[in-house]
Amino acid sequence: MKQNREVFHAVVPSTVYFTTRFKCLKISEGDVNLVMSHNVAFQTCMDCALQMLLGKHLETLMPFMARQRFSDEVQSRFLKYGTKFLEGSRKELQNKGVEITNLKERYDWNKAIN
Repeated sequence: MKQNREVFHAVVPSTVYFTTRFKCLKISEGDVNLVMSHNVAFQTCMDCALQMLLGKHLETLMPFMARQRFSDEVQSRFLKYGTKFLEGSRKELQNKGVEITNLKERYDWNKAIN
């Protein structure tokens, strides 16, 4: 676990991750505004989560997801809308001519995380 956190936080620094997480958890209270670094972190986290759910780590994650009431239906919606969100965000940036190096690099999270 510690090695996995180190791998993850080498890509998304812990301070940026925790600030982004804190802000995103307030979505139930209303709109959430993220500065660019937190937006990049959010997209990177989404990409990581999607890869983990679609890759070799699904079996390991299943007991945790069950405890969190992350049902098959919720997982299916997360995969569908998370993928749409990432594709749409990347397309929108591309259409506006915005180039963000951190988002151009796709990490193979299933390979990097044990």
